[in-house]
Amino acid sequence: MSPIVSRGNGTTTLNDCRKIALALYLHADLVQRCVRDLKKVDSCEIFNAGHHSFQSLFPPSMTLSGFPPLQDPDSFDRSAFQSILYAEILSLLRSIL
Repeated sequence: MSPIVSRGNGTTTLNDCRKIALALYLHADLVQRCVRDLKKVDSCEIFNAGHHSFQSLFPPSMTLSGFPPLQDPDSFDRSAFQSILYAEILSLLRSIL
């Protein structure tokens, strides 16, 4: 199959996109089946995030070229996203603890 999305860290084929869509569906379905009150579930799509983009930043001493957890799409700023993510998590924890 020909690639439909090209990134600096490889290409994503139509088959890859189907697998990603299935994984997203399965995760959403799992949440819907396991959470008693779906009104308490809040979700959003983080555009341009890669698979590992939600992990914290690695220290410079651990920076390895080609190491998948360090690879983000070119248009994604993990550092900027982390501050937003941390604020969201802190807000959630403060609301329930």
